[in-house]
Amino acid sequence: MALPGSGDAFIAEAMRAEILPLFIVRMDSNDFSEVNIPLVSRDELTSALIKESEIDSVIVAGWEEKIPSWIYSSTRRGGWNIHPSLLPNYRGHNPYFYAIRDGLKETGITVHSLSEELDCGDILLQRRIAISKSDTIGSLWKRLNQLGAEAGIETIRLLSEGEIKTFCQPKGKYPTAPKVKSSDFILSSEMSCEEANRLVRACNPFYGAYYEINGKKIKIFEVDTLACNQKRKNPILRFRDGELAATIIEDEEYGLMSGEKYISKLRDNLVQEKS
Repeated sequence: MALPGSGDAFIAEAMRAEILPLFIVRMDSNDFSEVNIPLVSRDELTSALIKESEIDSVIVAGWEEKIPSWIYSSTRRGGWNIHPSLLPNYRGHNPYFYAIRDGLKETGITVHSLSEELDCGDILLQRRIAISKSDTIGSLWKRLNQLGAEAGIETIRLLSEGEIKTFCQPKGKYPTAPKVKSSDFILSSEMSCEEANRLVRACNPFYGAYYEINGKKIKIFEVDTLACNQKRKNPILRFRDGELAATIIEDEEYGLMSGEKYISKLRDNLVQEKS
């Protein structure tokens, strides 16, 4: 049985490996509508259904809520979550954002047992990937999804072979990954250029980082240091140790566009106001 939210990559990998779940529990009625696997709504999932189906294990990929223990406690090999960080670091909802924002050089996938405490179960396996200086939350999300899908298939094979060797997560304080909010996306002039660049990449393409230009808030999706020297054709963002050029932005009035086009729009408006 699989419980995917945004776990499309896992289902695709399972189909390629011909290791199909008995059924998929979907969070939304539109999830996996084109997949030829039995679908169950969250309301239809009962302990009786799990027992009747003789489910061996539960694999969770991308589910955004805590899984009740009754779902996995009655299975033969328990429940396993594919978490997009190297636990115990970045337990929580959105490790992708914080990995980029905090300037990590690597991250990865952890497959761990489901437990009462969120993301705290024993670790079965971990897989690592490097984070480049050009990675955005979008590119990292895509790569971790694929890595997680492959780890999920490996988990199923280990479980089927009886190779369940886990280790406890170390105790202590570690960085967490709570749900992001709009205040997390604000670019401050007190930031360094490096910090601002990381925040912009952590917000691209899902959120957009906020910056105020001429008293107007705009969303920044891409910045460049080189463009600052190109006759200032792009909006310039000022920070404590330098400047960055906003090369892709979104404005409520004009929509998504290049920084150059945005400057051109501002100039055209200024000319119209004077005439």
